[in-house]
Amino acid sequence: MSTLAKQADFFVSVSTADPGATTILEQMCFGLVVACTPETGYEHDTLIPLSTKDTESNIKTLINLQTVDEMDLLDIAARNRIIAITHHTWRQFCDPVLEFMGLE
Repeated sequence: MSTLAKQADFFVSVSTADPGATTILEQMCFGLVVACTPETGYEHDTLIPLSTKDTESNIKTLINLQTVDEMDLLDIAARNRIIAITHHTWRQFCDPVLEFMGLE
């Protein structure tokens, strides 16, 4: 992943129905700037909002994102990592499953 993170600056997800997508958290931890739809279940101010229906807007957003100053992108990536580590843990995903199965 570190090699991929050196080659790419952004992770894009236009999910229409994947609330709590762990791929978003993974990319936040890997240091990529994340552009995603609210349907992923995450709406932090460090995530670049995309639409599930407005492709033209998404294209404009991604083109504009490519012109953002590198230091600003690095700041977003660093804040994403902190958010992922402090606000999203495996307990968040495991506890509901364990509770449903009567194991908690």
